Amino acid sequence: MFHYNKTTKKSLKDNKLKDYIIWLWWVKYKELWNYILSADVAVVPSLVEWFWFAAAETCAIKQQLICPNVAALTEVVNGKINFVEPSNPHDITEKMVDFYNGKYSKINRKEFLWEDNINQTLDCYEKTNITQ
Repeated sequence: MFHYNKTTKKSLKDNKLKDYIIWLWWVKYKELWNYILSADVAVVPSLVEWFWFAAAETCAIKQQLICPNVAALTEVVNGKINFVEPSNPHDITEKMVDFYNGKYSKINRKEFLWEDNINQTLDCYEKTNITQ
């Protein structure tokens, strides 16, 4: 589920990780969670917003995660995380090695309550006079 290119292949080979990586290009949705949970760490390298669901869902099942340090993605993930520089396969490789060596960030779970979101949105509208 990651664009496997020459740079990634070389980075994995140089860091002696090639034999430890299993590439899954497509699996049935019903089977997806079993694959994610059987991994040592899940990698969600995408910068596309709808892939953030994949990162959030990975965290919901308490799997370790490597993902890009972009926009609101850092707000929706939790647990054992290593953030990577966007579009940098070398950084992804380094963060895999870091996980292997027990180095990662621990982010507490955040709650996003409907009532809080509604109140914050109404407060924003009131401050900008949109409701008048």
